[in-house]
Amino acid sequence: MQRFFAGIRKNPRLLRLLWKDPLACWRHAQLFGHSRVALERGAWAGGRVLVSVTDAGQINIGTRFFAPQGCDFQARDNGQIVVGAGVSVEVGARLAVACDATLSLADNVAIGPYNFLNAFGGDLRIGEWSMLGPYVSIHTIDHGMGRDLPMRLQTGPIGDVVIEEDVWIGASVVILRGVRIGKGAIVAAGAVVKKDVAPYTIVGGVPARPIGTRE
Repeated sequence: MQRFFAGIRKNPRLLRLLWKDPLACWRHAQLFGHSRVALERGAWAGGRVLVSVTDAGQINIGTRFFAPQGCDFQARDNGQIVVGAGVSVEVGARLAVACDATLSLADNVAIGPYNFLNAFGGDLRIGEWSMLGPYVSIHTIDHGMGRDLPMRLQTGPIGDVVIEEDVWIGASVVILRGVRIGKGAIVAAGAVVKKDVAPYTIVGGVPARPIGTRE
């Protein structure tokens, strides 16, 4: 409870909200009152936002952040999550960063329901106005596949993932390490992206291949 009231004292908006809607105030305090979460004005969380920050992790959330229902932020081992202005994160989405990596969402990015964004060792950057459909999964690291150890114990190759501005990622897309998706590209639902995608190109399939261009 001490942390709850400490979070309220740091944010005048929460003081006003306490009188109008105590439950909503409690939800906000879980995010606003965290010592390693920097939150700008105008943010709104309609559901519980789970926050786990350990080992020098950091989360910075910009103005007009919008989470209409519950989502999950995890930053550890010097990892950093940076969220720009006007970003929305839908129900069930998980943003996780670790091992000195940065996960950054530029202004006006839309993260869809049940997205898993994992930046472990490699950076993950999503450009402004890009949008991700439901159940998108992005990973900057693989497991190793040698026979000498269980694969769960092996660390595989690491590679940054970059999604440039105005990109549309369809439902249930998987994006693997080391991929760059160019400005204005579209990735069709269910695709597995293993290679770079040129700007304004439409790709689909497993593995993803060009199937068209934006006119």
